[in-house]
Amino acid sequence: MTKKREVYRYYPLRKLLVINERLIEQIIISSHYEISHPYLTDEIILELVKKLDGKTFQVEDKKSNPNREFFSQDRIGYQGYKYKLVWLLWEKGSNLGVIACYRRKKYEKK
Repeated sequence: MTKKREVYRYYPLRKLLVINERLIEQIIISSHYEISHPYLTDEIILELVKKLDGKTFQVEDKKSNPNREFFSQDRIGYQGYKYKLVWLLWEKGSNLGVIACYRRKKYEKK
């Protein structure tokens, strides 16, 4: 069985975001989520990223790659569901890279 190759899609923003006091001009989304989460789309991920605008988050990892800072935010609400988003910011530049995203079923109302 052939392993699906990860693809990166680039989305320049019309309305810039400010996250961790840094100007974000472009979102880069990894196709990795498509393997296990077919209900997700790039459009949903972009909407989740927009919810980070104007906020500051604690760096979760920088040791594995000193040129990038890794973050995650859990329980982001969108259209009645809760999601976890894992992203990174490069030390230099104005891009935000989405590494992973998935629905958090344990936080959904039953």
